Amino acid sequence: IDQATVGPAHNLYVAGGMILCQLGMFVLFAMLLRAALVNSLLMFVATLVLDLLMGRDSTAVRVALLWFHLAAVVIGVTGGWLLERRLRDTFLGQRALAAERAKSEQLLRNVLPEVIAERLTHHAGTIAEAHGEVSVLFADLVGFTPMASQMRPEKLVRVLDHLFREFDRLGERYGVEKIKTIGDAYMAAASLPIARPDHAQALVYMAFDMLDVVRWTNLEAGRQLHLRIGIHTGPVVAGVIGQRDRKSTRLNSSHT
Repeated sequence: IDQATVGPAHNLYVAGGMILCQLGMFVLFAMLLRAALVNSLLMFVATLVLDLLMGRDSTAVRVALLWFHLAAVVIGVTGGWLLERRLRDTFLGQRALAAERAKSEQLLRNVLPEVIAERLTHHAGTIAEAHGEVSVLFADLVGFTPMASQMRPEKLVRVLDHLFREFDRLGERYGVEKIKTIGDAYMAAASLPIARPDHAQALVYMAFDMLDVVRWTNLEAGRQLHLRIGIHTGPVVAGVIGQRDRKSTRLNSSHT
């Protein structure tokens, strides 16, 4: 082979290919920065060894090729670091967004029934449904206002928190949906949002257990709490109204 044909021009082609390979490892192939840097340095050393053993270029050409290789390494490291940093930031942002979305969905499911929360998550718009037979329970503490004025706020909150937590457990046991609490008032419904034939019976059983909870609380803490409960049955229109109050139930006509 004619050396004039495969001399400097051939070496420039080889150098150009090596430089492209180095840049590709950092940017195009999306290799880890550390692995790409090690491979690039190994390639650079191999190129120098081959050039020393087989190359016949002048010193100026060798120095130019050396600078080309170093420039490729520097550019590759910089581009690879920027790309890796951007990918990491994107991944962390997506993970944080997924965590916030999961937290929001969990909060929504804690506030709303599972069926309604699922509909709100996947379908926007107003939710309103008519139910022919629903039983609704209202319960509140007798003499709560004067009792609240005589108790420390933190103690009052602990008492209500204890009672409402127990009521929530009873609701889960009997398949009753908690609607909301306002002060000492507790509202729950059965056969909503999923119809069931024993809705009135479930609320009656739950009401007796709620009275037992208050009775045991009085025995353990030496209090004199009294709970009054009303249960109504009839057709109901239920829906999600407004932006902040996520539950709203209206009793059209009812009978005890």
